[in-house]
Amino acid sequence: MHYEARIQAIIKYHGTILREKVSKKDARTMKLTRDQYLEMIPYWCATHPGCWERMVDQWCSDEWEEVHNTCRDRRLMMPGVPHHQGSRSLNGYAQAWSVSHGGQTCSIFKAFAMSHKAKATSDVNYNPEDGPEVYNNGTIHSRLSEYTSMAREVHGSEYDPSTEELDAEVVMRVGGGKKHGRYWICDGAIDSAATPSLSQIRASSTSASPAIQPRQDTSQHRIQALQNQLVEERRELQAQLEEERRQRLELDARMRSEQQRTEDILHYIQSATGVAPPPSLFTPNPPPSQFSTPNQSAASNDPHVSPTEPNCVRRL
Repeated sequence: MHYEARIQAIIKYHGTILREKVSKKDARTMKLTRDQYLEMIPYWCATHPGCWERMVDQWCSDEWEEVHNTCRDRRLMMPGVPHHQGSRSLNGYAQAWSVSHGGQTCSIFKAFAMSHKAKATSDVNYNPEDGPEVYNNGTIHSRLSEYTSMAREVHGSEYDPSTEELDAEVVMRVGGGKKHGRYWICDGAIDSAATPSLSQIRASSTSASPAIQPRQDTSQHRIQALQNQLVEERRELQAQLEEERRQRLELDARMRSEQQRTEDILHYIQSATGVAPPPSLFTPNPPPSQFSTPNQSAASNDPHVSPTEPNCVRRL
């Protein structure tokens, strides 16, 4: 709410004062002066101007702007959009998907996976065989795979994360705890009060417990995204080479077909007339350098035959 209040203040100022339309995307990179912010106090804070003034002072401070720019740069490094939940929570997405798909049950894990593929009202479903390319963010596939692998290590090989309840402790282990107050997957749908902290998990762990994995930072996510991009480009290049190979084979087949047709015509003429047709009717004349020799034939000196006429006419 605090973040959206600043964006809405910028949009409202440009719309009411400057009479120009500003999109939310553009407003995220814009800012107002302190007096301009104070002038755009929202209705829900109109009776508490002191609170609004405190919020404006924070937005105008150098410390807040530095943190804001740092967070924005980190967000821009994320490949793809965050999710397709819209304003719904993860539980709300699961309920909306269930209503749109005939009342089918939808677990939190399944909802998390589908929310990074398409909207709940679309024809979307969870398939464990899907690759990274079907998700809006390639790191989602690795998170789902890592959770599934560790959950099956804990609950057995028959464990199906799409139908079973989410194991919050496994989420903590595979994600290396919480980072910036967020869980590795399904954040917002996990009860923090009922989930042990990372220090408690370490204290209760034994040699048989799954290892607590270190969480990847943004640079590692970026490297993984680039690797996925290289794999996709390699796949596209291979498909292009296969298409070119197919076209060459088709061209060779057409050339062989034309050659066979020419041989059939030659054979038909020879069988019908008993005389082999001149090869120059079906093959191109040799280049001038091959017959412009000093020892020309007598036919070439015949004044009644044009030197530009083809060989077959001279022979006839």
